[in-house]
This record gives sequence, structure tokens and C-alpha cells, in this order.
Amino acid sequence: MNESSVISLAAIDRPDFIQPAVMVIEHDPAALSDCQHVLGTLGYEYHSATNLGDAIDLLHRVSSIQIILASEQMPHIGGLRVIEELLLRADNGRPVVPIIVTDTLTADFALEALRSKAVDVVVRPFNVDTFATALRRAIGRLREHLDLQRRESLSGIGLQLTRLIASMNEPGGEVSTSGELSDQELNATLQTILSGRSLRMRYFSNRLFADPVWDILLDLMRARLEHQTLSVSSVCIAASVPMTTALRAVKQMTDEGLLRRWPDPKDKRRDLIDLTDTTASYMREYLSVVTRMMARP
Repeated sequence: MNESSVISLAAIDRPDFIQPAVMVIEHDPAALSDCQHVLGTLGYEYHSATNLGDAIDLLHRVSSIQIILASEQMPHIGGLRVIEELLLRADNGRPVVPIIVTDTLTADFALEALRSKAVDVVVRPFNVDTFATALRRAIGRLREHLDLQRRESLSGIGLQLTRLIASMNEPGGEVSTSGELSDQELNATLQTILSGRSLRMRYFSNRLFADPVWDILLDLMRARLEHQTLSVSSVCIAASVPMTTALRAVKQMTDEGLLRRWPDPKDKRRDLIDLTDTTASYMREYLSVVTRMMARP
């Protein structure tokens, strides 16, 4: 197996998006060398396999591989069948996008490639521009998948909190939410949660917790309980992730109806932000349940 990697230099306009590695599956040494040269020129990390067995092994060992560049001229099995086998073996939560490389292109083959979920077909002899276009299309597909995952995650937050509260109030849970707690009591619980989340950074890298959604919800709930109004920029800074990542999360949460934002009447250069009343009621009930759990002997 030939394997090589280079420092990634291709421009990615989303700092939170980690550029995927490419796996080249090619049995012909000259053709493999051509692919590696183009990928190196474009600044992609790449890994190479000359048969299906090596490709499966690479897919399992190298988690950054998300683009498969497979030659249709693979002996015995063919590139389309290689792709089908690899997609079956990919982790459920890990999107993998295939590209087919072939010597000739017919309408029937293009249709078959589409059915195999290939994002593009590259015909030899190819040039750098053709290759770059196919790779950009693959990255676009991966970004769409990432955005879909995030939207599904955001839309499920309210439902998850509701289920959590309901489970805690089941007979076995013995946690009652009767009797409204004061803002001071809820804020004390919230500060304990925030302190615990801050404490974890002593032991684990903050990169392991790159999703800012929950931190944004906690920060905005704290502001509500303390009768403060926060700007979008201050919320993004407090999330401890890249600014573009936090801004994207704020936009998605606003689109999903979890947050509301409006121009600052005193400073038109910035927006203010708050929980919607529905989101705030979820958070208040969540904190009420946690407060009573903490008070149990």
C-alpha cells in the first residue's frame, strides 16, 4: 500500500469545517502517481490503496477520510462495486462522498455512478481544474450533510428537554416541579452548572466540546435570570469556539425559533439577542428539576 499526506492548503471558507482527507483507490502505479500529484498540488491530505482490502483497512484506521476517489478500472470488482462496499462499512455518523475516475464515460455508466451515490465522474486524461471542481463538489456535499445534522440537533433540543423533565417526574424519578422556584434559586443552580463546564477545561481540551449550542442557551438563561440583555458578539465570545462557529449556531438557533435577535436601538452596529419565551420556559423547568435533584438527601 502506498500512503502519503501533505499539509492542507486548500481554502475552506468555514474555519470550523475540517478539510476531509481523500482516499485514492487505484491499482495502476502511473495512474496512482498522477492522482497523488494533483491532490498534492491542490493541498489535500491523501491516502492510497491498491485493492479493496487495503481500502477497507484505511477507512477504519483514518477517521479523516471522507472523500473516496476510486478508479473504475480496478481489476475483478470495478470502482463502483468498491464504492458500494466502502459505503456499507463506513461509520453511521461519518459521511463519505465518492468520486469515480474512468477512461471513458457513457450515459449508462453516468447513471450507474449516480445510483452508487458518486458525486462526480472524472474522465482521464484530467487536469487540475477538473479535479479541483470534483473535490469542491464533494466538500459541498459533506457540508450539506453537516448542516443537516446541526439543524436536526437544534430542532430536537426542546423535545429532549421535555423528555428529560418528563422522565424525572415519573414515579421512579420522585422529582416534583410543583412550586415555582425564584430566579435566585435557579441562578444558583445555573452557576453551578457553568462552573462545572468551566472546570472540565482543566482536564480536557476545549476542542472536544466544539458544539456551542448548549453553552449559548446557558449563557442567555443566566442573562435572563440576572435581568441582563446581551449582544450577539458577547454571546459568541462566551461560547469559547471560533466566532464563525458561534455565529452560525446563533443563526440556526434563531431560524429554529430558539432565539430572537433584534437591532440595538442605542447602537445600530450590533444586534441584541435573547431566548424566546418558549425556550426560556424549557430552560426554567430544566433548572427547576436540577435544583430539586441537587436538594434531595
